[in-house]
Amino acid sequence: MELGAIIEHIQRLPKQAQTVLLRELKPTDAKHTPAGAVLMAMQLLTALGVPRRIDLVLGEEHTSIKYLKKEMDAGRKQVPSSGILICLLVADMLAYPKIDAYLFVKVLAYFVLAFLRWYAEEHGYGKITESKIQDQLSEMSISRISIEPLGIDKWSVANDNPLTIFFRSSLGLPDPHEAINILNGLVDAKRQITLWLQAWEQTHWTDNIATQHDSG
Repeated sequence: MELGAIIEHIQRLPKQAQTVLLRELKPTDAKHTPAGAVLMAMQLLTALGVPRRIDLVLGEEHTSIKYLKKEMDAGRKQVPSSGILICLLVADMLAYPKIDAYLFVKVLAYFVLAFLRWYAEEHGYGKITESKIQDQLSEMSISRISIEPLGIDKWSVANDNPLTIFFRSSLGLPDPHEAINILNGLVDAKRQITLWLQAWEQTHWTDNIATQHDSG
C-alpha cells in the first residue's frame, strides 16, 4: 500500500488520535536483501539444466523446485537433491559476491556469468565483462521499510538496471516486481491503523482515569 493511502486512512481518525499518530509516524531504515537476484539466478541455472546435471553426475534422484513446492503444499516434507542445494549456493554467489566460497561453486557461477556475457554481446550489448554483469546483478535488491508505530512493511525493488531487466525479459526469468506487488498487496493498513487506535484509546482512557484520580 502506498504512503498516501495510509495517510488517507489516518485522516479518518478522531482529531486527537490523528495528531498523535501523524507525530509518531516514521519509516525505519531500509533493509536490503538480494533475494530477487538469487531468484533470477536460480531460475537461470534450472533453465540451463545445471541442477539436474549435478544430480546425474552424483547419481542422485533429481528433485525440481516445482516438485518440492508441490510436495510442501501437500504437507509432505522432501529433502532437496544435491543439485538444488549446490545451485542455491551458486545463485547466492551470483547475487551476493563473496570470497569465501568453494571453488566448485565459483566455477559454476563463472559458467553462468560467461553464458550471460555471451548472451548480452549476441544481443547488441557490445563488450561486457563477467565482473560487470555480477556487479549489476548484486546491486539489484529487494528493500523493506517498516512504517512505525503501525508495523506496516513497504516493499520495493532497489537499484534495478537495464541489464537485469534485459535478462529477465529475454530469458523469461522471474520479475521481483511481481513478488513485491504480492507482498504489498498483503498489507492491511486499515486493520493496522484500527489496532493502533484501539491501543491508543485504551491508553488514553487509562491516563484520563489516573489524572482524575490524582486530581480528586
